[in-house]
Amino acid sequence: MKDKLLKHSFRISLLCLICFLSVTSESKPLSQINSQQKNPDNLTITSSADNNILIQKEKEKNLDIVLSKLVKVEEELASIKQNIKEQEFKVKDAEARTSINFASLIVMWSGFILTAFTIVIGIASFFGFRELKRIRTQYEVATKLKSQFDDHLKSVKKVEKTIEEQLKGLTLKFENESQILIEASYNYSEGSVAYKRGDNIKAIEYFSRVLKLQPFNAKVYCRIGRSYTNLGETEKAIDHFNKAISIEPNNAEAFWGLATSYRYMDIDKAIFHAQKATATDPSNFEAFDYLGLLFRDKEKINESIIAHEKAKNIKQRPETNFFLSLLYAYQKDFDRAKLMIITANLELREEQDRDRIRPLWATLIKWAKLILEDNYTEAFIFAKELAIQSTTPRMAQAVLEHITFLLKSVEKAEYITSYTKLFKLKKEE
Repeated sequence: MKDKLLKHSFRISLLCLICFLSVTSESKPLSQINSQQKNPDNLTITSSADNNILIQKEKEKNLDIVLSKLVKVEEELASIKQNIKEQEFKVKDAEARTSINFASLIVMWSGFILTAFTIVIGIASFFGFRELKRIRTQYEVATKLKSQFDDHLKSVKKVEKTIEEQLKGLTLKFENESQILIEASYNYSEGSVAYKRGDNIKAIEYFSRVLKLQPFNAKVYCRIGRSYTNLGETEKAIDHFNKAISIEPNNAEAFWGLATSYRYMDIDKAIFHAQKATATDPSNFEAFDYLGLLFRDKEKINESIIAHEKAKNIKQRPETNFFLSLLYAYQKDFDRAKLMIITANLELREEQDRDRIRPLWATLIKWAKLILEDNYTEAFIFAKELAIQSTTPRMAQAVLEHITFLLKSVEKAEYITSYTKLFKLKKEE
C-alpha cells in the first residue's frame, strides 16, 4: 500500500513540474519582445501599452492552463485517495476474516479437546477409580520397597566395609599364625626325631618350645608326658596327660599315656585308663596293644591276645605281630609264634624303609626271631645292642620284661641272669 502511495506522489510531482515548464515555455521574455521591436525586419512597432496588454493576456492564458492542470491533479489525487481507502478496507476486511477463521479454529479444537477429555473421564468412571487407587497403592508400595532396598544397600556396604576390615585383621593374624605354625612344626618335628632315637630330654626341650607357641596343643602335652614316662618321672608325666585331657576331654592318647604312667604303680588303674582310651577312640591301635601288655602283666593271656588281635585288625604293624608271637610262644603254639615273628620281620623292612619304627623296636623284633629259631648265640649279641639302645631305666625295664617273658616261654630261663646283667646298669642309673 505504501509503495502505491509513493508511486502516486511521484506522478503528482511530475505533473506539477510539467505545468511549470509549460507556463515558462509559452511566455516569452520582455527582452525578446524588445529585440523584435528594434529589428527593422519585424512588423510595425506597437506601443508600450499594447505590449503590456499582450503580456497580461499571455499570463492569464498560461494561468488558466495551469489551473486546469491543477484541477486534473486534484482529481487524480482524489482518485488515489479513494483507491487507498478501498485497499485499506480490503486489508482490514481480510484481517478480520483471518481473525474470525483463527477464532473458529480455536473454538473447534477446544471442542475436540473437551470432547476427548469427557470421553477419558467417562472411561475412567466406567472402569472405576478403584483401579487408579490400586495403581497408586502399588506405586506407594514400590516407593517403600525402593526405600527399604536403599537402606539394605547401605547396610550391605557397611557390612562389606566391616568384612574388609576383618579380612585385613585376619590376614595379619594369619601371617602371624603362619609364622608361629612354621616354628611350631619345626620344633615338633625335631622333638619327634629326638623321641624316636630315645633322647627324651632333647625331645622334651623341643616339645616345650612348641607349647610356648601353642599353649593349648593337647598332642604336644601327650608327647611330653610320654617322654617323662620313659625317663621314669611319673608324676610329671601324669600332670602333662591330665593337662591334655583338660584341653580335650576325649583325648584317647592322653588316657593311653596315663595307662603307661600307672603300669608299674597301679596295674588296675592302668587297665582302666587303657580301656577308656580304646572306648574313646576305637581306632587307636596303640591303645589296644598297650591294653594287651597290661593284660599280659596280669597273666590274662586270652584277654591279651584279644586286645592285640583288635589292634591288628585296625592296622598291620610289626609291633603287634611281635606281641602276638610272644603270647603264642607262651601257649606253646610255636608254629603260630614263628609265623607271627617272621611276619613282623617282613613288615619291619617296610617300616625301616619309611623310617617309622624306633631302632630299639627293630632290634628287639630281630632278637625274638633268633630266639624262636634257637639261635641263642647271635641273639645275645643283639641283646647287647638292646642294652645300649635302652637310654632310660624305664625303657631298659620294658625291654627286659619282653626278653624274660619269651625266654620263660621257650623254657630257657637259665639265660635270664645273663640278660639281666646287660640291663643292670640301666636299672641302676
